[in-house]
Amino acid sequence: MRCQFSRRGRPVELSRPGPSGRLSLLFASLIPLFATTIARAQIVLNVPPDPAPSSIESNTTLNLLPTGTLPPGFNAGATDGTSTDVIVNIMGGSTGQFSARAGSTLNVSAGSMGVFVDLFGGSTTNISGGTLGGLVNAITGSTVNISGGSMGDVFTAQSGSSLTVFGGDRKSVV
Repeated sequence: MRCQFSRRGRPVELSRPGPSGRLSLLFASLIPLFATTIARAQIVLNVPPDPAPSSIESNTTLNLLPTGTLPPGFNAGATDGTSTDVIVNIMGGSTGQFSARAGSTLNVSAGSMGVFVDLFGGSTTNISGGTLGGLVNAITGSTVNISGGSMGDVFTAQSGSSLTVFGGDRKSVV
């Protein structure tokens, strides 16, 4: 049996396992790959059936499904802005007051979000459906892409935020 792969740009050929230790080279070279994968593992919460947390932080995806609810004051990401790889998918259900912090991505395709929605700098929000609350605030440094859905009474895009509207129903943008 022969196996060929490249290590740092140089081809390495392995043959059947034997006392030469060639096969152990393969396993030793894979350890950093697995360690990186484990360190970046994504926690996935589906609400329901999982209980709704009051916040999520780095390396976490939360899927809000029909009939699910998130509590008022929910934070996607750490309040100090240090989170990475935080994803919230709103596919139904409802939220109370909601904050998308730095390092988070909010995807809204259905459902309804609370009266106050704050989108902090360093967050990305993609809205293709659903209803966002009465007051939505895109804070400096945030990115918001709207292709559908509807906004509440006021959507504020602060200076330095990025707002792209492809469609949808909006009452006023300040």
